[in-house]
Amino acid sequence: MASGFTVSPFAAGEMTKMRGVSLTSVARTICDLAASEPAREVEAAFQEALYRELVSDRRLAAIIAREPRRKGVGVIRGLIEDPRMTRSERERALLGLIDAAQLPRPLTNLRLHGYLLDVYWPAEGLAVEFDGYRAHGHRLAFHANRKRDQVLLAHGVRTLRVTDRHLKTEPVALIARIAQSLTA
Repeated sequence: MASGFTVSPFAAGEMTKMRGVSLTSVARTICDLAASEPAREVEAAFQEALYRELVSDRRLAAIIAREPRRKGVGVIRGLIEDPRMTRSERERALLGLIDAAQLPRPLTNLRLHGYLLDVYWPAEGLAVEFDGYRAHGHRLAFHANRKRDQVLLAHGVRTLRVTDRHLKTEPVALIARIAQSLTA
């Protein structure tokens, strides 16, 4: 092969079929991406697959355990071990602000009480949730978000809702509100 990239034989579970077409599994595809794509792109693919429940840490770990010298294995290990993975540019931007303000590092994309939280500080009982109009701008989403906030609050978790506008036009004020909420 001209690229210097070799593909090892597939193990059980690394191939699947969709409409009669053989495909690599999501876990194998992510590991293959790690060999040739930027880490940020691999992280985005992994986070989206986790969110859609198409892959697990265990499946990725099995592939790199079987092929510990494959290209990109360090990227995959980092993804499996990093509790701060993100699913979006706005989450990455918020984490950058949090780091710049030297606030405690939150967990990201964590399932808690039946809900996936964007950003969460367990010790402080604070969640930050992004509200985009496209995903949250209709009646069902409005009611679902209110129920979610109620369930989380009943378990001692306060929710701070953030929009893209907050993040882009008032980042200093946003990080100040988060800092104040962390100490409240």
